[in-house]
Amino acid sequence: TLLKQEINLNCCLCHRLDRQTGGLLIAARDSDTCREVQRQMQQGLVIKRYACLVRKIPDQGEPVVCEDGLQMLEIRAWLEKKSAASTVFIHDVQQPGDVPIMTRYRVDRVYRGSGPDSESVSALTVELVTGRTHQIRAHFAHIGHPLLGDGKYGRNEYNRHFRARNGFLQHQELWATTLLFSSACSGPLAALAGQAIRIEPAFAWQAD
Repeated sequence: TLLKQEINLNCCLCHRLDRQTGGLLIAARDSDTCREVQRQMQQGLVIKRYACLVRKIPDQGEPVVCEDGLQMLEIRAWLEKKSAASTVFIHDVQQPGDVPIMTRYRVDRVYRGSGPDSESVSALTVELVTGRTHQIRAHFAHIGHPLLGDGKYGRNEYNRHFRARNGFLQHQELWATTLLFSSACSGPLAALAGQAIRIEPAFAWQAD
């Protein structure tokens, strides 16, 4: 608790994570530094990647090569935000008020027969090209691959299958695991230019 209070008093968070999403955040020492980091993030100089577990094996999207040479699939759609309900809707065709979203992903591992009716579970690396509210959760649910443990965009019956098996999976299986800093990063990020910071996801669910 004391550590949290010290961070809140002395640091400024440069971005945020959805509730029940864990992982890496960038904190700045003061508001001026925070604004400069946010400016470079908005320019796409800081790439954020996530790890998640989803239902079945996704294969939609167009092949792309990311800045660091990693090959992924890119899916696109339109997002409608309902602030009052704290939720979003994904559309394949733009509707009034929608904003475009782009999500990239790679299937890292497949756990065959781990879900109900012997369905597979996939571990993904996900890169956000756009960073909209609930984008990863809503986008993958929209294409038929909701995140394990996601009660808002996922399927409760599906999640109960895993809780019945092992007694946990109390939150969505989504972790911010990687921050890639472009070689063009400058100012407060100059020392990180061309580098990457990575952590391992602390998934609650494990395959048998």
